[in-house]
Amino acid sequence: MPDSIHLQNDAGGVRTPNAGRPSGLPIFSTEPLTEAERQQLLDLQWRCQSAALQIDLCLGIDRVDVALDTLQSVSSDVGIRSTEIALKLGSNR
Repeated sequence: MPDSIHLQNDAGGVRTPNAGRPSGLPIFSTEPLTEAERQQLLDLQWRCQSAALQIDLCLGIDRVDVALDTLQSVSSDVGIRSTEIALKLGSNR
């Protein structure tokens, strides 16, 4: 069965497909990520790498003010997104 489809009991006890990973399962480090989970992590990685490149370029042209603004902005954004992803992964496993 694909990672993104799981069976669950509905209110009448009938097994029906569920689009997401069922909640409440124990966390197994060997369990593969769903495509949506993987994409969220790749998006977070891209945001970090993009910000690092922008900061490096700003420092290269002596724009420390812009580099610091970028660092502050990305730190907040990445912190929020990583917490959201961690909570989602934890609750979905």
